[in-house]
Amino acid sequence: FLFFGTFVILRVKKILTPILQTQSTTIKKKKKDVSVFKQISEILPLIKSSPLLRVFIILIMTPAVLLPIFNYQWGVITNRTFTTEGGLIAFYGYFKGIYNILTFFLLFFIGRLFAKFGIAKILFIHPVNYLLVFLGLIFRFDLIMAIYGRVSTNIFRSTTNRPALNMLLQLFSDDIRGRISAFLKGSVLRIGGLFGSFILLAFKDFLLPEHLSYIAVVFCLILIYACFSLKKRYSEILFKNLIETQIDLQKLGE
Repeated sequence: FLFFGTFVILRVKKILTPILQTQSTTIKKKKKDVSVFKQISEILPLIKSSPLLRVFIILIMTPAVLLPIFNYQWGVITNRTFTTEGGLIAFYGYFKGIYNILTFFLLFFIGRLFAKFGIAKILFIHPVNYLLVFLGLIFRFDLIMAIYGRVSTNIFRSTTNRPALNMLLQLFSDDIRGRISAFLKGSVLRIGGLFGSFILLAFKDFLLPEHLSYIAVVFCLILIYACFSLKKRYSEILFKNLIETQIDLQKLGE
């Protein structure tokens, strides 16, 4: 009887477990969908009212569009240059080592660059470098130009662009900064990456790999224009943020 009861319990558990897991997953999905719609409904009014957030979206999304294009060109060049798997692995080993050394030494000078030029000017480095890379790939589609592009874009992204954007993010008030950060690093990045991948799917069968740089140059110019727009209104944005912060402090004092 004991063995029979244990057998029945195990069979019932086996039957009910998938059903309960399905119901639990459905409930979680519904909760997740609600939170996503709630996030979008909260962010849209901020996009309409905040020039800084609109510029932020361009500064985050456009490099995400450019990255799949450059990665595709990088893959084409390395595959053409290294015909054997061993040669390609050895190249990546040397490349990774040199890249890490350059990044390490550049970190010693980043603080001075920020102190001398400020955030608004530092943000120009990454877009202008991207423009130079894609213009270079139009005229010289080889390994030397690809290495310069890979090393410089990765270094400037991690040492100048990302810290500058994180500093700018502090200009938003505490109550909305978390939502904006999640929106930019989540939805905006994904949309940019998907759009870049769509461009590849749409044009790589009709254009030579080096000619994809013409499309990338257009997005680089959009990115540089966004930096000019931010630089032009930077003082106004800082002043507005200072006033809002002062008002918040007065409310806390009361």
